Amino acid sequence: MRKVVYLAKSLKPYRIPLFSILQRFDEVDSVFLFDSQPEAEEAALLRETSLRFEVLRTVPIPRLFFVQPRYPRGIPVDLVTKLLRLSPDIIVCPEYSLHTMLAAIYALLSGTKLIIWCSLTEQDERVSYPGQRGLRWLVRKAADGFVCYSYAAIEYLRTRSIPLEKCFHFENCSDVQFFLSSCGEDRSDRKSRSPVNLLYVGALECEKGVWDLFQALSEVLEYQWNLTVVGDGPERDDLKVYAERCFGSRATFLGALPRAALPRIYANAEAVVFPSHSDVWGHVVDEAMATGCCV
Repeated sequence: MRKVVYLAKSLKPYRIPLFSILQRFDEVDSVFLFDSQPEAEEAALLRETSLRFEVLRTVPIPRLFFVQPRYPRGIPVDLVTKLLRLSPDIIVCPEYSLHTMLAAIYALLSGTKLIIWCSLTEQDERVSYPGQRGLRWLVRKAADGFVCYSYAAIEYLRTRSIPLEKCFHFENCSDVQFFLSSCGEDRSDRKSRSPVNLLYVGALECEKGVWDLFQALSEVLEYQWNLTVVGDGPERDDLKVYAERCFGSRATFLGALPRAALPRIYANAEAVVFPSHSDVWGHVVDEAMATGCCV
């Protein structure tokens, strides 16, 4: 039996199809290592797929120049200990976080296969720092294979001399049927509402373009609009301060919500804003369109 360890912040619903397929094979034993205790919805998804998980003990550190905002800014102090105990045959980890660096060192010393989730494109490379690019080069050299979200990610790797046989193309999955069947009559009569209800759903991180969105809205205060923000992330507190100072009560922060609550949130919006800088494809777009919401 092959033991596979996944390093992850959380279990994304659009990755469930892949993990469900993996669980059908008796020769695959999967274990997740999370940075924090899964929330209720994530725990339910884990139970559905019979995936085992453990929680890493992470010590927070300031943002470093080589750690991108999308990844945990902390030291997983027991990561190597857990890897030694689990003794995996394969490690699957996010691209270019501190967790990845530690996993790559462990993989090189132990002979363990290292697989990297890769969503980077040329756009990401253009906005990166020299230190980041150097560490990415080291991780690419250490990796035995890549799971790519898009053909743009495969092209990014190909131009950096990664053989195509090392790249596996996996499309993330949006559960469009869930949103189609859940919104019901809430989709009616959006255009007659005033003020216009805008909606942002996603991580509150710089690379998601949230500051671009807030600064753009600050320039159209003469129009009637409200903004609902669903999601969490490292920029949350600063965004709240900015919104209170510039928008007053026109911006509402709901935090991270379970998937079951999202169809009604989409249905109450005239338009979803998607200002992200580098997503190869945002699932928010699929979800919004399934509920009849403009993007």
